[in-house]
Amino acid sequence: MLTAGLFSGCSTDTTYLPVLLDDPMAGYQSDGIHLIESYERGRGTSLVTGKVEYAKVSRRYELEDPSQASRVLDAAVSYAASHGWTFGEDYFYESSTGALVASGTRDMDWGLAQLNIAVGPSVEEPGTLGRLLIVIGE
Repeated sequence: MLTAGLFSGCSTDTTYLPVLLDDPMAGYQSDGIHLIESYERGRGTSLVTGKVEYAKVSRRYELEDPSQASRVLDAAVSYAASHGWTFGEDYFYESSTGALVASGTRDMDWGLAQLNIAVGPSVEEPGTLGRLLIVIGE
């Protein structure tokens, strides 16, 4: 799964980033997962497209046991819901990445923030759901 933009503009607004970083999901930890990558970006303008790139916090984890992917996703969604995130009733399958995704929202001072929690294919073991991805954005 590719989740991070490659370029951001010279004028980055960090107004939203500290609020996203303060969210409990930005520091999520649980049994059975290990953090392998972190990414944060303030709001800015793409040097390539000139379009606004919104603030984003991304965390990628490796699952100790890929057979537990559904349990790991359920636990992350339950944790997020206990901290004010609201989710739709069902997870959805993202065919382009092979990920199972839960999408939620939460009221922030500026409006609704978005949260996507996904279990996706492992690079080391294609066809298994060996990664957990958490993305928080404005």
